[in-house]
Amino acid sequence: MEHVIEPTKVTPFVKISLTDSLLEIKGRSYSENSIGFFSVVNEKIKELLIGNDNLEVKFVMEYFNTSSAKCIFDTLSVITKLNIPKEKINVKWFYEEDDFDMLEIGKDYMDLSGLAFEFCEIEEGNFEVLLA
Repeated sequence: MEHVIEPTKVTPFVKISLTDSLLEIKGRSYSENSIGFFSVVNEKIKELLIGNDNLEVKFVMEYFNTSSAKCIFDTLSVITKLNIPKEKINVKWFYEEDDFDMLEIGKDYMDLSGLAFEFCEIEEGNFEVLLA
């Protein structure tokens, strides 16, 4: 069972897969209603992923605004409450080389959430491949 939200100009692609124990969020997020968008995502996460033995989370964010930044943190909070042991949650944070701001934001999320993150640097020009 899975739930997919296709991207728009201002919202990211989201895939939540029970079969693959996967949450993937990628693209841009600068909707004027980030809270509305991410509340749907968070409800689907709770519905589909609670009680899984493990979880892989992939963030491939090209850009997000301040409102979305708070919503992404809220999503990480939802993940930590899924009754999955923290050591079984693998968060991959992708960032484009030389985008030190995106790397630092990922480190802040790691510190605040208490989850272990793997930071994946993408060579310039290859980021769009991951977004496709």
